[in-house]
Amino acid sequence: MPYTHEQQTSLLERINSPRYLYPEFRALIMDLVRAIDQQRMPFFTYETYRTPQRQKKLISLGFSKLKNSYSSPHVHGLAVDFLIPEQYITTDNKYELVDSLVGGVNAGSEVGYGPLMYNIGVNVIGTSTTKARTIIENEQILNWWKALGTLIERQFPDLVWGGNKDRGPGQHIGSDPCHVEFRNARKLMKQKSAIDILKETGAPGLL
Repeated sequence: MPYTHEQQTSLLERINSPRYLYPEFRALIMDLVRAIDQQRMPFFTYETYRTPQRQKKLISLGFSKLKNSYSSPHVHGLAVDFLIPEQYITTDNKYELVDSLVGGVNAGSEVGYGPLMYNIGVNVIGTSTTKARTIIENEQILNWWKALGTLIERQFPDLVWGGNKDRGPGQHIGSDPCHVEFRNARKLMKQKSAIDILKETGAPGLL
């Protein structure tokens, strides 16, 4: 049965609940969130499970370099993104990523309007012609990202931190510090075992 317009719109919405994560990964992320709170790091869970429809839209808008929706660990419930609340970003010259699918407080009623702006604080993401590089606009922000990476590396060996991705010599941080995924993600994605479990839990957008 095809989705209604309302259902299609809802499938593009961002999900930040751990409900649809792969069970073993979900338990680790909940422990990580508790550890973040205990250490008083200013991170919040921005996105967890991502529907294939939302991922496809991100690809079409150029916000993802993947070739198909199911190549993303988010779609398999095996990745989450963390962000720092806007009030901690004190610089006016900040590099912003745009969520053009779901608007923020001033969002319009249609998908694609009123984009929610957010900030990773320290990085310029690489493109097809330029390499990712670190711009230290706020030393405290950089230190928080590094502290998150240290926490994961020391206490959560089954998690992989995106702050080490594409990190070159002399760089302070990699290209995707927001991203945390399950160490066995690629294997589970290849086997399609995680997504089968997500279907059983009623994760939206999976046919």
